Amino acid sequence: MTEKAKHTATPWQQGRFVDGPKYRHMSESWKAQRRQEERDTIRGPGVVGTPGCNVVCRVVNIYDDDKAFLLRAVNAHETLIAVLEAAIHIYDELSLSSLALAAKFGPDYEPPSVEELIELRRAIAGAIALAKKEATE
Repeated sequence: MTEKAKHTATPWQQGRFVDGPKYRHMSESWKAQRRQEERDTIRGPGVVGTPGCNVVCRVVNIYDDDKAFLLRAVNAHETLIAVLEAAIHIYDELSLSSLALAAKFGPDYEPPSVEELIELRRAIAGAIALAKKEATE
């Protein structure tokens, strides 16, 4: 695919029912049903109940842990791809001989510094932490 995939911006979040004054006359069973519908709803970024917080999908008949896993995977995807691509680039550079590096990048090429490698390691650790964090954080 040559064109970047189009999807709702991240981070995605699990929906939640926001009880407010306009619902004060509604029954508790009605509110309980709305709460369940929102627990089954995946929304885009923004504040629930505002126009920017659109429904991405409804995920029903699965465990709440599955919903949390789905959100973590989606929200970490772009970061994981970026750091893995950077790691591959650094690996490719470090695996070449000095002569091959000069041929590929020119005689003025400087290999990645220790600081760049440390920063890459931090980025990888951060992406892993993002993938592991709780979806409700």
